[in-house]
Amino acid sequence: MSDYDAIVIGAGMGGLTAGALLAKRGRKVLDCATPLDFERRLLLPEGAIYALQQDLPAQAMFRPSAKSKSIRGLYLTGSSTHPGGGVPSVIGSGVIAAKLIEQNEG
Repeated sequence: MSDYDAIVIGAGMGGLTAGALLAKRGRKVLDCATPLDFERRLLLPEGAIYALQQDLPAQAMFRPSAKSKSIRGLYLTGSSTHPGGGVPSVIGSGVIAAKLIEQNEG
């Protein structure tokens, strides 16, 4: 990542939000996908507000956190991560990821 402060992989609203917030704060961001990529790769026409799973184990507190526990420098956004699905929550996941990136990656 020597040329970029953050690389956004995925076209979801959360990733776009995180990238936009980081860029607005002067970070150099590379966006590696478009909404069309998201639709094609995940077979989710126009997105799915509650991701791929809607049962209890996939609800808010059980979703993956924004910062990966096993891969250094990996931050997650979108309806599959905490705080969950729906436009406000997905945008919130981008805000959470952007703050974590600033705190942890300098």
